[in-house]
Amino acid sequence: MRARIRDICAVPAAIESAVFAYPAQSASDGIEISGFAVASKEHMTGATGSFDCSHLVSALTIVKKRTEPKRAFVVLSKKSRLETLTSKRVRDLVDEDALVCVPELTGLDGNPPGEFELATNLWMLGRTLCGEWMAEIERIVAQLKAQRPGIAVCLAGVDGMAETALLAAAIAPGVSFVAVDQPLISYRDLISSKTRWSAGEYLPRVLQYFDLAQIIAAIAPRKVSLSIRSTDSASRVRPKSREKGTHWRRARLTPCGSSRRNSSTREPSKRPRNDSSCSMRVWRLTFPFYKEPQEVTPPK
Repeated sequence: MRARIRDICAVPAAIESAVFAYPAQSASDGIEISGFAVASKEHMTGATGSFDCSHLVSALTIVKKRTEPKRAFVVLSKKSRLETLTSKRVRDLVDEDALVCVPELTGLDGNPPGEFELATNLWMLGRTLCGEWMAEIERIVAQLKAQRPGIAVCLAGVDGMAETALLAAAIAPGVSFVAVDQPLISYRDLISSKTRWSAGEYLPRVLQYFDLAQIIAAIAPRKVSLSIRSTDSASRVRPKSREKGTHWRRARLTPCGSSRRNSSTREPSKRPRNDSSCSMRVWRLTFPFYKEPQEVTPPK
């Protein structure tokens, strides 16, 4: 399944890379900020000839001084890195003695070309922007594991990066667990005339081979935690398109073969909380794996 995901997402193969470290600096409240960058070179061949393509992904890490964190959270977000670093979500994690890493992925730094231009240009090369992000996340995870051997790395996909976090966790064995906020229920949800989705979420041919449920199954036995807000009319509600009657739903699937039935627990109907109040504590719900439907032979 990992090979199939790599193929559909067009994740670049391992390429030559070099790592540059930024010295640690002290901040207020006993916080230490450091960082690193991974520079890579890839040789590509097309109809017009061969050329070298350079990649650079940087990341900042935040941790309490004089602590030895056992967990590292790689927070993936489409918001600016400064906005993510100063969010309540990151502060909560640092207060729990975790290391927080915020990478700046291709096309998400606020500079042109943007996400749409990069995604459509990569399609003409048989590549996807999601695949580029997955390769960059792999390099970030590998570097964190090299810097701090034995640390458990978690991918946290928020603000439109839930699907990318799930895909990256499925192909990266160095990821211990993954937590996502407001993911799609299915890639079929992208087929909509009412909602304009980000170009980076589209994967050509994906529904011919797998859907998000199979991606979650590929992550097993590692834990997958989901925070889902749903309505009767859409599987995922954007912050600007919330409707009356929206509720929070916490879903739990039991492992395959278990005698327990799948269950869901709903909080009392109320106006959903804003994104800034949705901390990692909400995500500690397990969604271990999904049982793929059995092949059914039609009756004669």
